[in-house]
Amino acid sequence: MRRIYNPIILSLLLTLCVVMASIWYLASHNYNYQGVLAEGGTEQSDVHHIRRALTKLADPDLVSNVATKAHGYIDSMKNPCWETGSRLFGGKQHSCLPHFYVSGWHSGAVALAKQLASHPNVAMDISSKDSAWNATHGFWTQGTSSSDASMRQYLDAIRSHALPRLLKNPTTDVVMDGSLSTMHLTWANSGRLHRTFQRSLETCSTQCMEGDKGVEEGNVERNISRACMSKCLGQARTDHVQAWRLAGYELEDVQLPLLMKAVYGDWTPKFVFLLRHPIHRIYSAYYGTPALRERFGNDLPGFTKFVGDQYGAYRDCLHNHSDSMCIHTFQSLSVEQQDVFTHCEQLFRGMHAAHLRIWLKFFPREAFLLVNSMDLFLADSRNNTIKEILDFLALPVPEQSSPWWGDLDRVGPRVTYTEHVGWVIPEGARRVMSKMYEPHNVALSQLLGTVRWLEWNEDTLVCPPSC
Repeated sequence: MRRIYNPIILSLLLTLCVVMASIWYLASHNYNYQGVLAEGGTEQSDVHHIRRALTKLADPDLVSNVATKAHGYIDSMKNPCWETGSRLFGGKQHSCLPHFYVSGWHSGAVALAKQLASHPNVAMDISSKDSAWNATHGFWTQGTSSSDASMRQYLDAIRSHALPRLLKNPTTDVVMDGSLSTMHLTWANSGRLHRTFQRSLETCSTQCMEGDKGVEEGNVERNISRACMSKCLGQARTDHVQAWRLAGYELEDVQLPLLMKAVYGDWTPKFVFLLRHPIHRIYSAYYGTPALRERFGNDLPGFTKFVGDQYGAYRDCLHNHSDSMCIHTFQSLSVEQQDVFTHCEQLFRGMHAAHLRIWLKFFPREAFLLVNSMDLFLADSRNNTIKEILDFLALPVPEQSSPWWGDLDRVGPRVTYTEHVGWVIPEGARRVMSKMYEPHNVALSQLLGTVRWLEWNEDTLVCPPSC
């Protein structure tokens, strides 16, 4: 018998299906029914937007293995972990990210990370557990090369080394990442987000060099290659800026914090960043970096030459670009910037406010503990500083009689790097750096709302014995 369907009923059913689907979509993306973000939903909506941008413009692997609404973080665990898979199809497995990060180049972060890694409730320091990355150049600050570690490798390493302890002690144990480079937002450190730039540069360079074939006399070929690079850097930068702008982000924000926000979603990690007097930090870093000593000299005149070279390149950059663009995107700006040895990164690592300002765009202020390295270096304040760090991380403070505290004696400046020259910083280099860092120290004080960082602008020639 032939059935006759009432078109009015069919229309109503279809409308009902559309309404229900719309309600589900809006609810799952934290929207209210007027299309306005529901209260408290801004953060998750931003995460959804960032993840879509990363899938299109960066490596989809970065956000293909993360916690989602369907597979959210496990509330009963202190460390951020979630389950993926299905019991019906291959079984479920846990994935975890670090609970906290310790970072600060030549600021005492290495010793602090080693000390925290030995805490009874720190399951592991992921920065020291895999050959694909290390404590100096961590997983997050790698680039777009095929040899760089994938997110799956990172999660697998945590799963292999820490998961048994995390499952055994779910309410107490956590994972740490002690990579030195996490804090500093230079072009190289946010390399995972520069895929559109790299692709455009490679395409343009190939086409440009093919058009220049046949001219090989003397230095002409090298000069043409340089001309190609100059042209293609500009093209790559334009393509990069336009692609991210279409996704809703200015180039200044296309940095590591954006990536980490996308990966963590609605779970906020903690960051312990060590801030050292910029002049003392770069003095230590110079003598602790073999490549710099080899190029400029392992003595005081060599350090002065290094400061002049790097400051001159930074000043030249400021003639054509903003301070932010020079600090965060230096070697992408021109061939001249690419030619600068180490791309002024040691200078930029002491410009703390420039880096923190971007971190604070993506994570709340309470997620950060900013430690003055001097408080860690000086014996009188060291233990109290460690207690403050443990309290911030919600880790139990060991009894004062515990041997754990004895290991703190090794925490201090890398004095072995400078024993042959002493801590008397050359006056000419000091004056140049004082002038350069002064506005950045003021900006740091304003950003954090405390005058303590202005002490760094005092005109001191000799570093205190324990700095």
